[in-house]
Amino acid sequence: MNVVDIFKDSLVYPSKNWGKLLILGLLMLIPAIFAVFPVLALLFGQFLGAAVLGIIAFVIILILYLIIYGYSLSITKETIAGSEEFPEFEWVKNLIDGIKLFIVSIVYGIIPAAVTLLLAYVTGVFESFSNIMSYTAASYGANMSTAASGTPTVPPELVANLWGSLAIVAIVGIILFILFGLLLNIAIARLAETDSFVAAFSFGEIFDDIGKIGWGDYIIWTILLIIIAFLFGILTGLVQMIPVIGSIIAALVIAPYILIFERRALGLIYNESKN
Repeated sequence: MNVVDIFKDSLVYPSKNWGKLLILGLLMLIPAIFAVFPVLALLFGQFLGAAVLGIIAFVIILILYLIIYGYSLSITKETIAGSEEFPEFEWVKNLIDGIKLFIVSIVYGIIPAAVTLLLAYVTGVFESFSNIMSYTAASYGANMSTAASGTPTVPPELVANLWGSLAIVAIVGIILFILFGLLLNIAIARLAETDSFVAAFSFGEIFDDIGKIGWGDYIIWTILLIIIAFLFGILTGLVQMIPVIGSIIAALVIAPYILIFERRALGLIYNESKN
């Protein structure tokens, strides 16, 4: 199946079971309702009540979204298995799968962030920034008239060192976040297929899977997925301009449609690694 066929299938798939799509949409709509209660309590001056309701709302919203994304993982799983049907809702399993998906996503975000921060330390970003701040503070302290007239002049070499280090860190950081974003999608597909954290973090096998798909096809798939999601985002914004009913339609129909579409597309592109 080529990339175009993958997106044709994925765009049609959500409409095959409006019942389950609307159930998923209802799960997405409920958090918005619960989020209103703490705000109403604040408006009536019930600060303690707002705090309690805020905690309750947070817990309920977190659980619901874990279920939502756990269910979306089962869509990828069914797709990988070759099924055209929607999976059934299994609330406890969906919740557990949502927790697993959350952990995998966090780890794949932490790794490039940690490496980027380490690189910033090694290249002297923090040291250069600290030197500039120290120089500025010392200049102000030594000559109050400088503070009155504006910011003191910082030695050009300090600024050059900072910008040079920042440029290196920014370039490497962007590359790392893009790479781990690409790896994350396949990790999610492997988690869906095997239900195993080990499979989700087997970087060598993930690179092999992408190689079998073809890096060119996979990158094209990723770009098209982003573009389609962006267009859906524009549609969502336009619909939400309709007072009240617009937000309901966006949460009840468009948001679950996008999520189902994305998870279906992920399962289909992952299956290309098996051909």
